[in-house]
Amino acid sequence: MKSWKYLLVAGTALFLVACSKDSKEMETNTIKLPITSENIHKQNYKTIVNQLKDAGFTNVKVEKIEDLITGLLKKDGQIESVSINGDTDFIKGSKYEKDSKITVTYHTFKEDKEDSPSSKEAASSSSKEKADSSSSSKENTSTSASSKESTSSKSEPSTSEPEKPAEENITAANNPDFAAILTTEDPLTISTFVEKYKDKTVEFDGHVALLTHHENKKYYFDILIYAGDYQGPDVGVPGPAFQFYRIYAKSSAFSKLDGLQAGQNIHIKARIASFTQGEVFRLDPLEITPR
Repeated sequence: MKSWKYLLVAGTALFLVACSKDSKEMETNTIKLPITSENIHKQNYKTIVNQLKDAGFTNVKVEKIEDLITGLLKKDGQIESVSINGDTDFIKGSKYEKDSKITVTYHTFKEDKEDSPSSKEAASSSSKEKADSSSSSKENTSTSASSKESTSSKSEPSTSEPEKPAEENITAANNPDFAAILTTEDPLTISTFVEKYKDKTVEFDGHVALLTHHENKKYYFDILIYAGDYQGPDVGVPGPAFQFYRIYAKSSAFSKLDGLQAGQNIHIKARIASFTQGEVFRLDPLEITPR
């Protein structure tokens, strides 16, 4: 009888030890999630991937959507979605197994095959071959050509005209007319300025007031600009309503911007185009930079 009791107690103890061991193994195999799905699409994918890996997750993969043109509406690397074992709705602190399948999908620019390393190397090799093939003939004629140039330079006076200095961009600091229109909404004053300085380049600090698709076209935009810093949606701004009209999203003028949105302060360098009947001062953007 005592032997049966002993065996029963021993078996119970072994069962409890096994359960405790399994529980500990399960506990060490699960990790608390460091992120939540709410507003995650505003984050950069690298930040989220690093957070997941630092927490201990071992099966984190990334997928890219090559749908960006200039990053006007979405930034390069901006997250589209994060799924954990197929689930895209989750909260911080939830426990998942460390080898859970996690996929981070993000937006980026389409890879330009023309700029790939292989094409660049091929172009470089071709250029080198052409240069090598023509170098011998150039060397044969260089001595006589230099001799003739030396004789000609001594006997004939130089007829080249001095280079004209580059025309200075119009700013409020160097042009009183431009300084005046930045503080007026008078159509006659603005139209007179546009007629006088049409096709000249102006440069000033401003901000984006409104950005809309041009006639619902996917890759063309109308961008409303005002001078000065953004003060809020309900604060009136003196001066003309400037506009970038029907701008292609891949325009090189915006290459230095990491996205563009209403309320953003920018520095504008643009060509004076026209003053419309709707009293809009249109500019052709040349270089738009953040500030």
